[in-house]
Amino acid sequence: MPNGFADIIRTKATNKLPPDQLYQRIITHLKGQTMCTLCTASPDGQPRATPMEYYSNETTLYLMADPGVKIENLKVNPRVSVGIYNNPHPIWTNPDHYLSVRSVQITGRAKILKPGDPEYQEALQNYKWQIFWSAIGWPLDQLPTGTFIKVESDKIEYMEFALKKDGFSSKQTWTRA
Repeated sequence: MPNGFADIIRTKATNKLPPDQLYQRIITHLKGQTMCTLCTASPDGQPRATPMEYYSNETTLYLMADPGVKIENLKVNPRVSVGIYNNPHPIWTNPDHYLSVRSVQITGRAKILKPGDPEYQEALQNYKWQIFWSAIGWPLDQLPTGTFIKVESDKIEYMEFALKKDGFSSKQTWTRA
């Protein structure tokens, strides 16, 4: 078993986590963050990466969206990629900082939700809009009437470098059954 930082980096671990453990790590990571980068593509293939706040329910993400390029892209191409990572501010001379880095790369399908859509209520329940409303002084009895984006994850690539310490690959993949 590797014990020094250099040993951990050089470890060629390929073991996969048991599926239930991988799923739990992914859910914990998604719940522990609130910012992501939503990547869309225009009809002619021009990529767009948009930093956004999100909230999750299991492997489904909910984002509140202002009008813009991302919405126009999603109207013609619902396929998305989403990057989410923690922000440990690693100090590279301290190996423990590097070992705390975790991320997910989600491949999925997005759906635009507007008031009146059947899934809009689901988005309201999962997106913690009350935090923002309180911060700007809006009354909590005034529900959002804007657009939500719902992202259903088809595949999640999870990265946690510290997994190598236990003999597991630092990159693990979850796929929707």
